[in-house]
Amino acid sequence: MNPDVLTVTLRTVTPLFLGGAEPNKCAELRPPSIKGVLRWWYRALHPRLDPGEEARIFGGADKDQGQAAFFVRVSCDQGGLQTVGPLEDDSWTAEMAYLGYGLIRAPKKEEREAARGQGRRLRAFINERCYIEPGQEFEIEIAFTGRGDTAREQTKKEVLDALWALVQFGGLGSRSRRGWGSLQATRISGNVPETSLWHVHTTGFKKCVQELLKRFEKEPPAAHTSFSSEARVLIRTTDLDWRSALNTVGGALKSARSSQAQATACQLYTDDKSAVEAFLEDCEPHFQGGSTGQRPRIARRPERAAFGLPHNYFFKNRRDLNRMPEIAEFDAVILRRCGEIERELTRRASPLLLHVAPAQRGEHIVVAVFLPTASFLPEGAQIRATARTKNKEREHIRASSITQAPTNFDAVSKFLDYLVSSGWTEVKPE
Repeated sequence: MNPDVLTVTLRTVTPLFLGGAEPNKCAELRPPSIKGVLRWWYRALHPRLDPGEEARIFGGADKDQGQAAFFVRVSCDQGGLQTVGPLEDDSWTAEMAYLGYGLIRAPKKEEREAARGQGRRLRAFINERCYIEPGQEFEIEIAFTGRGDTAREQTKKEVLDALWALVQFGGLGSRSRRGWGSLQATRISGNVPETSLWHVHTTGFKKCVQELLKRFEKEPPAAHTSFSSEARVLIRTTDLDWRSALNTVGGALKSARSSQAQATACQLYTDDKSAVEAFLEDCEPHFQGGSTGQRPRIARRPERAAFGLPHNYFFKNRRDLNRMPEIAEFDAVILRRCGEIERELTRRASPLLLHVAPAQRGEHIVVAVFLPTASFLPEGAQIRATARTKNKEREHIRASSITQAPTNFDAVSKFLDYLVSSGWTEVKPE
């Protein structure tokens, strides 16, 4: 076997939602996507990032940079990977739909009425994208092309470490930060460097994570998402399959972020609802044609904004009472000195990553990884709250307000502490 080629067999653990030319018809597993995720995990393992070294390994577009020092090829059995198209499915649960927001949804009112008119029952949830089923295997072949034995061995180590982190903590495809697209490595062949994390992997998952966290004990959070002294890893073993695992973590997250007065809801962020409702009430004159000329105010940002942006609220009780607006959306913007918007930041990804891994005796492990950055948003960025309505006569109206961005990730830490109190195990450095 060529010593500069490594082959890793991966197995899907949870449904893998992938895009492509026609995401509603076919889920495409493409090498560029895999290389992009490997690059992300390389950065996560390097809080003190060297942009030159990153470009040497993964390539870059600058004048003195070029293509990556390795190639990726994807292959599978002759029959190909088994995919499932958009369909109604009774096996999806509310907890899965919560984790799969944008991928899995409840039927719309008009869909329910159409099904009722046809004399058929519409199922509980619908997945709108194709996905690769759990239990499917494929191979990725990584060929290293860097010049010089030392540089090539270093590239091999870094790429394999990134692949190891992807398999242990992450996934591929849409909503991979919420447990979808989790993978398991079943086989690796080729010359694996002795310093690679794959050799630590043989000591067991918990021991392996302890050793990894120990490497970052003195590293402060970086500007980019990465392991640091403030990173946290929690695990929970479930008795059944991957569905049980997603239900476990989805239920915990849904309950913690719920503002509804239910016995099952732990309601960690109860003040968020009142703050957002007060903002919508302040926006009402703008939607009734009697604007006061003053910008609506929001007393404080929702704590849950720390889980990522954009962040939305929908108040069904306001809609039922025909009170507008009933929707509040939170995103991030950078303002000029005059107060006008200079740039919109479309997304701030969640610092909390969820992963599902198979364990012994048919059990599954849910892994929650918290990777905070030095600041929640770039310097100068603030939170924008926007009110809107679904009312067709007023849907073009928008009212917005600006508030300060979170200065820390206490809201996420509060959720992790809740998980620990609920029986989850926190893995700490030895």
